[in-house]
Amino acid sequence: MKKIALFILLSAVHFSACRTPELGEDTPLSLTEEGYLENGVFITNEGQFQVSSGTVSYYNKASGAVAYKLFRQKNNRDLGNVVQSMTLVDSFAYIVVNNANRVEKVNAKDFRELAQIQGLEQPRYFLPISNQEAYISQWGLDGLTASLAILDLSTNQITGTISTAKGAEQLTLASDGRVYLSCVGGYSQENKVQVFNTSTHYLDREYTVLYAPNSLVEDKNGMIWVACRGHLPYSTTGIQDTLAGGLIKIDPSSNTASIILELEKGKGAQHLCTNRDKNQLYFTSDGGIWTCNLNGTELNRIVAGSFYGLGIDPYTDLLYAAVYEGLSNARVNRYELAGTFKDSFTAGVFANGFVFAN
Repeated sequence: MKKIALFILLSAVHFSACRTPELGEDTPLSLTEEGYLENGVFITNEGQFQVSSGTVSYYNKASGAVAYKLFRQKNNRDLGNVVQSMTLVDSFAYIVVNNANRVEKVNAKDFRELAQIQGLEQPRYFLPISNQEAYISQWGLDGLTASLAILDLSTNQITGTISTAKGAEQLTLASDGRVYLSCVGGYSQENKVQVFNTSTHYLDREYTVLYAPNSLVEDKNGMIWVACRGHLPYSTTGIQDTLAGGLIKIDPSSNTASIILELEKGKGAQHLCTNRDKNQLYFTSDGGIWTCNLNGTELNRIVAGSFYGLGIDPYTDLLYAAVYEGLSNARVNRYELAGTFKDSFTAGVFANGFVFAN
């Protein structure tokens, strides 16, 4: 405990010395031709639930300057409630606004609105699967009847849906050409990872894992890793026990899913990501940021704290961690991969994710 306390004290000293310059919330940055896509990191900020306060912030890696409320600056209105995630596709940004049941398509260079994708049901994450189509995971209006919406990227129209297990959440297009979907459970509980053929849009495989799989990555060997939060009872129905979470490894060649790391009850894994070489795993759990090797034999907590979002810049291999600050604007800390604090800046309310531009 003394080591952790010392680390926190040293970090506080660093915050006062290394905090990056910030602009007023309505002050735009001076943009080059590449605009926000140059040396940039976008931060999605959920905002307060049931309040139209979700935003996207921007951090310039070269100057350290931060700009706020990018969408409002260009379009004179708020994004809505709740900004869940964002995905870059070429020079476009697709912003998933969960509680407003839509996706906003903007020019990623200046955040000018180009289209609204309507008719969604609690959308969560957006993934392009080809030059023509994308999948949008969604929980369903009741939080139980989840699906993948199929989007035509040229017309911005939903062309169909695919039924999934409960709580369709984060998804990834693997090197084998298939989409792996974590099903976190929505308003219930679930322990499934589903795999879809992107040509036929059919369910190809399904794996039973630990409860509440929420994020997944592919490692350098083509293995799919899944972070599972576990189950905490919070309702009067369903499972009433606390169930363990951990890390699962899926081997597509042998069609097997193995528990590599099972954590204590109530201490599951979230926000799974990997470094540029894809040979190390990073995730949040039990009051900090943890790292694990691909064998599951070396588990270390490298940063202590409470974090609401985590990402690794694939261009610099720096960790970005959103510190939970309640209804105040969140602080984003930057760390070396070993956990050494670098600097920090302020984002929006409930900052939950990062999108990295070159």
